[in-house]
Amino acid sequence: MSNAYLASMSEAELQDDLADLMRVVGYRVVHWRPGRRGTNEWSVPVTYDGKGWPDLVGFHTRTGVIVAVDCKSARGRATSEQTDWLRTMSACGVHVFLARPSNYHEVAETLETLASNAPTHINLNIDR
Repeated sequence: MSNAYLASMSEAELQDDLADLMRVVGYRVVHWRPGRRGTNEWSVPVTYDGKGWPDLVGFHTRTGVIVAVDCKSARGRATSEQTDWLRTMSACGVHVFLARPSNYHEVAETLETLASNAPTHINLNIDR
């Protein structure tokens, strides 16, 4: 993937590329899409503590690895709820990523490595 493409990559493009990669290397991937409410606002229907849930959650049944990926554009900022979820999941043994176009190759390579063998726990980039 070229640096020019990465520099202009939107959050949605990053999410789709990473989801495709995850599926190719054997993860079962889930993403909840927002829906339009009666007030013409977009929201993801969650209850209790669901606000800030990561964009992608993947489960690799062969290795037993669970990953959570929150995707951000080059200028996007993670909310406190999003980083709280990544920290919570990390504390529970989930491998977490705050993915951006600038670290796409690092995240992609790590997701592939985790799919091929289950190394030690990884907590990548949640404070960026």
